[in-house]
Amino acid sequence: TYIFECEATNEIGIQGSPSSQVMITVDTVPPYAEINITNWVNETSFEVRWTGTDFSGSGISTYFLEYKEMNGSRLVRDWASLGEKLWPETSLRFTGAVNGHTYYFRVRAEDNAGNIGEEPAIFKINIDLKAEPPDVISSTHPKSDKYYSNKKPVFIVDRVDDLSGMDGFYYVVDKNPDTIPNKKTGKFVKDTTINIEEE
Repeated sequence: TYIFECEATNEIGIQGSPSSQVMITVDTVPPYAEINITNWVNETSFEVRWTGTDFSGSGISTYFLEYKEMNGSRLVRDWASLGEKLWPETSLRFTGAVNGHTYYFRVRAEDNAGNIGEEPAIFKINIDLKAEPPDVISSTHPKSDKYYSNKKPVFIVDRVDDLSGMDGFYYVVDKNPDTIPNKKTGKFVKDTTINIEEE
């Protein structure tokens, strides 16, 4: 902060009263902003949140938020604005996400002195809307059209290449082919080898 004041002197050397003080505050440090999101989302719309910090005191006046969309290695959409002058907002709902696509977000802040943050950090989020079905085989009962005397079948579940990785499996054993394994009807396991005891 600088204080400026002056006083005048006339041609015969009479010095006047000092002027009022003028205070000037200089801020040359750009603000910093970052995005707070998780790596994986299982919905087509999600909240993007960000925070900003101004280190020199003039305060943040604007946020610039952009995103880029990729499908594997193919560019779907290059950096595009999601809005300017977003202050004081620090969140935005992103809609229209596509399963299997990856979205990159970056944000920059501008302060009241006109300083704009340097090249922002890039944050990515992956969209995984479904768990892929696994392949199931039986090491004890390999043929489904054959009869076996063994009452303790063993099933082997092949892990699939799911986008976000497989956490585990729901399975059910009954005499109804229409039963779908889920939280209500099935049992959850993480092991890929499932031993069934006779009920």
